[in-house]
Amino acid sequence: MSEKAGQPVPEALPDSVRGGLLAAAPPSWRPFIQLARIDRPIGWQLLLLPCWWSAALAGIGRAAPPDPIHLALFLVGAVAMRGAGSTWNDLVDREIDAGV
Repeated sequence: MSEKAGQPVPEALPDSVRGGLLAAAPPSWRPFIQLARIDRPIGWQLLLLPCWWSAALAGIGRAAPPDPIHLALFLVGAVAMRGAGSTWNDLVDREIDAGV
């Protein structure tokens, strides 16, 4: 644990992936990775699943495999939207979170 403003700051949260991106990232990037919840993949994975499922169904309708560009865009979009949503939530209810 490191210390920030007199309070201990955990390096990894209990539900984050151990030894993943957070451990490999430079120390200056770690707060941003934690803020966007990139080290906790279940959120963006749950956002990504219906996107990829719809791409697979569209591929079945066209009798062709899903377009890899679309799959990559869905991946980037799911990670970005999960991070943006988590960051917005942290900003909006910071007083509530501090009281919990």
